[in-house]
Amino acid sequence: MNRSTFFSVFGWVAAIILIIFFGFVGSIKFVGWHVEMTQNFLGYFERFGLNRELMAIVGAIETFSAVTLVLYRRHWIASYGALGIMITSIGAIGFHLIYDSVAEAIPAITTYALSTYVFSQNLDILKAKFAPKETTEEQ
Repeated sequence: MNRSTFFSVFGWVAAIILIIFFGFVGSIKFVGWHVEMTQNFLGYFERFGLNRELMAIVGAIETFSAVTLVLYRRHWIASYGALGIMITSIGAIGFHLIYDSVAEAIPAITTYALSTYVFSQNLDILKAKFAPKETTEEQ
């Protein structure tokens, strides 16, 4: 396997991990469909000084981000999905480091690293979408 193939496969694996993880966790925070896990997440949020409404907003961002990552390497919106996960992961890292321990922040650090890689691998598609169009002057 050459280097290019390895990084391509790694990007897909990272995207799939993020889709599954944040599709599951984000939907629990957003909708609350798993009562026990919802209460566990809410316990974290309340310990961090946040409420159920903020947990639902974070869950909505995570769920939307996971859905957009399904379009990884095919559509520019997947870049925003990766960016959404990067932002929520940064928030989680910060709150865990302030209120918990480094060990509690490791999952968020991992999702930040994976989403940053996925974002970087989808950046060419994002740039192509929003790059200024070259115009040719007719003389």
